[in-house]
Amino acid sequence: MPAFLPDELARSSALHRLGILDTPPEEEFDDIAAIAAEVCKTPMAVVNFVDTGRQFFKAEVGLGVRETPLDTSFCGKAIFSEDMMVVSDALEDPRFENNPLVTQAGGLRFYAGAVLRTRDGYPIGTVCVLDTQPRTLDDHQIRTLRLLARQAMTQVELRAALATTQRLEAHHRQVFDSSLEYAIISLDLAGRVTGWNRGAENVLGWTEEEMHGETAEVIFNAVDRAVGIPELEMKAAREAGRGADERWHVRKDGSRFFASGEMMPLKDDAGQHVGYVKILRDRTRARRQAQRLAILSQTSSALLAAEDPAATLRPILEGGADTIGFNQCYLYDVCKDGKHLALRQSVGVSEETQMALRHVPFDVPLCGIVVEHAEPLVLSDLHLTNEPRYQIAKSTGLRAYAGFPICVRRNVVGVISFGSDEVTSFDEEALSFFQTIASFLSVARERADDARALRDAEQRSRLAQAAGGIGTFELDVETGMIMGSSEFCRIFGIPDDVEIPAQAFEDLVVEEDRALRSDDRRRRDGTAPTDVEYRIRRASDGKLRWLSRRAEYISDPQGNVRSMFGTIQDITEKKIAALRQEALLALGNGVRGASTQEEMIEIACHLVLETLGASRAGYAAVDRRAGQYIISGECIGRDVPSLHGSYELAAFAETTERLETGEPLVLRNAETEPTLDGDLESYRAISVAAQISVPQIHKGELTGALFVHHADPREWTAGEIDFMRRVADRLYAALATARAEAEQAVLNHELSHRLKNSLSMVQAIAGQTLRSATDKTALQDFLRRVQALSTAHDVLLHRHWEAGSIRETISSTLGTLAEPERIRISGPEVDLGPRSTLTLSMLLHELATNAVKYGSLSSDAGVVVVSWRLDDVAQGDRDLVIRWQETGGPKVLAPARRGFGSRLIQLGLAGSGGVDLRFDPEGVVADIRAPLIEVQQS
Repeated sequence: MPAFLPDELARSSALHRLGILDTPPEEEFDDIAAIAAEVCKTPMAVVNFVDTGRQFFKAEVGLGVRETPLDTSFCGKAIFSEDMMVVSDALEDPRFENNPLVTQAGGLRFYAGAVLRTRDGYPIGTVCVLDTQPRTLDDHQIRTLRLLARQAMTQVELRAALATTQRLEAHHRQVFDSSLEYAIISLDLAGRVTGWNRGAENVLGWTEEEMHGETAEVIFNAVDRAVGIPELEMKAAREAGRGADERWHVRKDGSRFFASGEMMPLKDDAGQHVGYVKILRDRTRARRQAQRLAILSQTSSALLAAEDPAATLRPILEGGADTIGFNQCYLYDVCKDGKHLALRQSVGVSEETQMALRHVPFDVPLCGIVVEHAEPLVLSDLHLTNEPRYQIAKSTGLRAYAGFPICVRRNVVGVISFGSDEVTSFDEEALSFFQTIASFLSVARERADDARALRDAEQRSRLAQAAGGIGTFELDVETGMIMGSSEFCRIFGIPDDVEIPAQAFEDLVVEEDRALRSDDRRRRDGTAPTDVEYRIRRASDGKLRWLSRRAEYISDPQGNVRSMFGTIQDITEKKIAALRQEALLALGNGVRGASTQEEMIEIACHLVLETLGASRAGYAAVDRRAGQYIISGECIGRDVPSLHGSYELAAFAETTERLETGEPLVLRNAETEPTLDGDLESYRAISVAAQISVPQIHKGELTGALFVHHADPREWTAGEIDFMRRVADRLYAALATARAEAEQAVLNHELSHRLKNSLSMVQAIAGQTLRSATDKTALQDFLRRVQALSTAHDVLLHRHWEAGSIRETISSTLGTLAEPERIRISGPEVDLGPRSTLTLSMLLHELATNAVKYGSLSSDAGVVVVSWRLDDVAQGDRDLVIRWQETGGPKVLAPARRGFGSRLIQLGLAGSGGVDLRFDPEGVVADIRAPLIEVQQS
């Protein structure tokens, strides 16, 4: 029996892995065959490899062939021996009794072969010697044959290892240079780039030339860099042999992408650590797909039993906005009037924007278009559009928009919309996701509506729960007793009990809101309001709180009201926020309409005092030269003295030092504030225990402060501090604008005064120079033209030298030459640039002078009609057309010659003509045409 019977398929696989079959002759193997023949003194020697159906001679001596059949092969049997097979005389060996290689004339008689065995034990061939004569081998020859077999196997393995290395290097080069989906980056020990494949250019945007020698930290976002993620990855690769991560990275253009990555150490041939290799693959799409599916699953589960689908959906969308790929989301309900939208929830929207869009008509947001057409609206490249309906969305920075209707029984009841200021359009996957969310909401709204309708017909406890608030209550109209939840009692500050008289809660309502509360009579007849907001003084601490109460009545079959149930919600913070926002809007409107800075300050102080419920609000200007605070505006409440007047800066030295930093000074209790010990007596003298002061800084110096005082210690909230900051910002901006306008007005009047002095000097010089002239007409014409120029300057001065009203210019110019009833003016409001205002004034003066001398204004019945219009011309441009028409004067004759005045008229408004001047017998007619864009230029 053979000593070794391996699995033929496994043995063949081991042979093929070495890649030796069918390779050309090689000197190393030829030498082994030659040495074997010489040492064993045989005419033939072979280095061969045995496959399942053939044997291949890698090297041979004395045979002259490279391959022989396996069925007659000696080696086919030799490989199953332990390590060596010797056949001294094949004719006497039963294994070869019918072998033609033996039985033929001159056939083989002697064979000795040493097995070639792989490292894992598979026999794959032999180093063998053959002869046609019987013989034996001595120990030296057998040992040599075994050594030669070992050498042959070493050559085979070295050759295979070299081939594998070459294949790996070629593959590495191919992967490194050709992979466009993978970013492969090699780094030195300091984390600087030494290699950057095409995939890295494709994924990250930088070229290899740009990144070579640069730190790879640039591909990490700022947060990851701050916490040292790049260093942690290198440490993991260095210590554990692998640093894997999945995170958001940054491209050259600043956009983000999600990548799965791995960092491994690079080592040289000696095993020394010389750097790192990092491989990244952009997985943004796959991540978003997976997370979108997860969000959809979460959404469907959450909305399944949601009583308020909008409120349930908001935190889900808020947490997944980045994954889904949007910046803003709006969820609107269609109001009952069918003309307005009510904002229910929003994501990524500021408080001010929410307040502005809380209740709007259809034509304000893009969502209105969705409702009007009952179809989705998808818009791309909003930043490039000039469509008027899209301008509000465009002004917020949105580039892409997608809105979808929410329908209940085919009726549009709401809209959900998504916007992005990063991408210019949403891809199909995002739009499909948005559509699915809208469908989920439609189903959830329909379920919620059905459940609400069902609860209206169920028991009182179920109805109270359906009211859905923080505190629930049930009031027995007959007994006047309330059964309230623990939260209901806590809101009112009343100890929890099984039943409490309704009067105990009614008495807490403030005097000003008593008409809003329910009482016994109105509850009995069902006229007490069911949905109200009012204020109370909480029983436990006396604090003022805003409450929202929603209630319903239950009547018996005879229609008599038996009970009242509902919910109470504390809306103090929301109400305060709304009041502050209203105060800020009122401040903006107030300061815009104020005529003096003092009036602006008074408006701001009044709003602060009323909104914050403080003791005193005011504005203190800083007079550095006098070393004083000057209280120039103040509003006070009860029981505190007025501060009107001046106070030494030294009395508030530490306060001043704090304000000079530019940050608001927030004082909660002057008695316990160690940093203001030196100012404590001054605060006591003016009855101030708590305050917020917002400094006004101009050119690095403290110039004033808006303050609010409270006579008792007070814990100012962040919202109150922010409100003061916003009021101060608006007030200081308004004051700065008012001061700038006042200074500009003074400067303009001074310039006008000097210009008129110059024009008067010109008139005087002209009069003196031409006093001896026999023809006074030229002098009078010149002086009138100078006067017309002065009048035009007055028009421009009134408009701050920016634009002159065409109506005002015509009225002021002609008013000096004719009675108002003889000049008829009509046309749309148009502003002219300074240059065209002066030109029109001179042109009209020439026409009017001629009318006074020779035309319609030279007779008592004559009239001048000046009208103007705007004509549309090609490609959206417009022309200004002015008509001068005289009627009721003497018969007109065309002048025999053209003077300076006629030439001035023919130049037109733009200095390039465009004037049709006709001398009709009934009166002069002049049509003056010029491009609107030219006459409105500065």
